[in-house]
Amino acid sequence: MLELVMADDEILSLLMLEKILNWEEFGIAIAGTATDGQQALELILERRPQLLITDICMPELDGLELIEKVRTEIPGMKIILLSAHGEFEYAQRAIECGVFGYLLKPLDDEKLRTLVGRAAEQIRKEQAQDPDFAVNRKYALEGSENYHVQKVKHFIEMHYNRNLTMEEICTEICISKNYLSNLFKKETGVNIWDYVTHIRMEKAKRLLRTTAMRNYEIAFEVGYENPSYFTKVFKKTTGIMPQEYRDLKVDIG
Repeated sequence: MLELVMADDEILSLLMLEKILNWEEFGIAIAGTATDGQQALELILERRPQLLITDICMPELDGLELIEKVRTEIPGMKIILLSAHGEFEYAQRAIECGVFGYLLKPLDDEKLRTLVGRAAEQIRKEQAQDPDFAVNRKYALEGSENYHVQKVKHFIEMHYNRNLTMEEICTEICISKNYLSNLFKKETGVNIWDYVTHIRMEKAKRLLRTTAMRNYEIAFEVGYENPSYFTKVFKKTTGIMPQEYRDLKVDIG
């Protein structure tokens, strides 16, 4: 699967972007989303995705500044730039930054579909021509953070739907609880339970987008025994209720 990072400071636009296409149809998985340029940069350097879709106007770093920074780290990454501005100046700067595509808001889902399809095809062609691609990406990912943190993330991503405990995680990784807590926060900027919540919410959003499962079924599926608590966490994380997320209209053109 190819990995995609999305960045937009408008939460509703970000949620709609997640739902506007069936990303799995293109062999694309959403690695994460960001609401400002700095957050997007950190996520990109951590996940090293093959595709980025970003708005131009964002706090901390705008879309063009973000592109300039990631170009030096991941020169082959395909970038689709979104903007509410139709002025030639923006399009010219986008071209100068070497973006794969430039789309105006409100988004036309067919134009986005075409552009994403072309980008995915181009990425796979380049990967096929580079037999060392997978190995190089693996080393880049492994070099970006501590080995123990990688193991914790992998364990959480495999067992997020269980009632995880710190003791269980520490036993699996074979290090002390205090050391692991401090190390994980230092390396990632978040604590372990915030990361567990992030993974669960990403899985829940995918299920809301792609299945007809009821909210309580999704709650159980992603590790919450109490559906009401799941709903509370989802609202706190995304700003809207699970059913509102599911009901979002994807036709924003």
